[in-house]
Amino acid sequence: MVFELISDRKKIAILATLTGVGLLAGAYIFQYGFGYAPCDLCWYQRYPYFIVLGVGALAVAFRLFDRLWYLVGVTALLAVDAGIAAYHAGVEQKWWKGPETCTSQLGSAGSAEDLLASLQNTKLVLCDDIVWDLFDITMAGYNFLIAGAMVLICLYALIKGKSA
Repeated sequence: MVFELISDRKKIAILATLTGVGLLAGAYIFQYGFGYAPCDLCWYQRYPYFIVLGVGALAVAFRLFDRLWYLVGVTALLAVDAGIAAYHAGVEQKWWKGPETCTSQLGSAGSAEDLLASLQNTKLVLCDDIVWDLFDITMAGYNFLIAGAMVLICLYALIKGKSA
C-alpha cells in the first residue's frame, strides 16, 4: 500500500511541493510567531524553498505536477536544501567550521577601537548557536531529516514510479 502510494509520481510531486512550502511556512512561523531570527545559513536553506514555491504555483496554474521534469526539479531543490541543512546542523554541533561571517570566531581586532567597531558590526544571530532544539535535534537538523526523507521518497518514485 505505502509503496504503491509513493510510486505515483504525480502524488509525490504534489507532496514534495507541499513539503517545501510547509517547511518554508514553518521557518516563518518560528521567525515571526516565536521571535527566532534566522542566521545566514538559515536563509540559505530557505532559497530552494522559494523556488519550490514559485514552480509549485506554476505547476498549479498549468497542471504540471504529472510532468517528469517537474518531479526531477523539485527533488533536486529538496536535495540542495538537505545538503545546506546538513552543513548547518554540523556547524551548530561544532562538527566543522561554518562561514566566518556567521560564527562566533573572533579574529585579531588590533586596537580597542577596532575591537569595539568589530563587535558593533557583528551579527547577533550566529550560525553556530543552537537557538532551538527538540530531542537534541535543531531546526536545521529537522529540516535535513524532512527534506532528506522527501528526497528519498522522490527518488523512489522517479526510479520505480509510474505516471498518473
